[in-house]
Amino acid sequence: ALYRRSIEESFSGQVIIEEYLQGPQVSTETLFYQGKGYTAGFVDRNYEMLDVFAPYILENGGWQPSRLSKLQRIEIEKLIDDVAKALDIENGVIKGDIVYTETGAKVIEVATRLSGGDFSESLVPLGLGINYVRTALEIALDIKPDFEALIPKQNQFVANRYFFPAKGQLIGIHGVEQVKIQSFVKKLEFFINVGEKIQPICSHADRAGVFIVTADSLEELEKRVSWVYKTIKFDIS
Repeated sequence: ALYRRSIEESFSGQVIIEEYLQGPQVSTETLFYQGKGYTAGFVDRNYEMLDVFAPYILENGGWQPSRLSKLQRIEIEKLIDDVAKALDIENGVIKGDIVYTETGAKVIEVATRLSGGDFSESLVPLGLGINYVRTALEIALDIKPDFEALIPKQNQFVANRYFFPAKGQLIGIHGVEQVKIQSFVKKLEFFINVGEKIQPICSHADRAGVFIVTADSLEELEKRVSWVYKTIKFDIS
């Protein structure tokens, strides 16, 4: 059944079967200039809902700072350097999706672009107080980048999470204004409109919205994430 569904979604009519590796997953962003790499961001990826959406593997946002140790980060940075050498990349950006297994760091996939999913434009800037989108533009324009500007100025806790309402017709969304007025809520967006039908959640494209919150501790961050989920109510018929 999974094979048939995958074939239906495939543009090429082919399917790639991959091994699932256990371990915490992280997103990384490394900027390269003249062969020198600087990893500006580590964000832990949140897969707490694997049992809910099985057999589909859906991510529910992430958070900054990463829980990885300094030694684990150094190992991942070395791995990304090896990727850059294998792909002959001396200038540009490598976005890494990495899993840290019991035998060390492994590459899930890499892309030669900036991250989406709020990583490059929200999670890292809000968390560390740096703007490496500017650095990526400098590299693209062959302007010598200022890597000193990427030294973290703070280490605030930041998380983004998504909404996964039940299927049915959307009648309304409640609690929006109550959430928006909170200073710790940095983003609140919805991808569906009242009157539309919500389909069963099978992929990231089916997520109904996103929010970003900040805090001074992980405990406070988790409480604020829970508060937003409790406050935003989807009225579905």
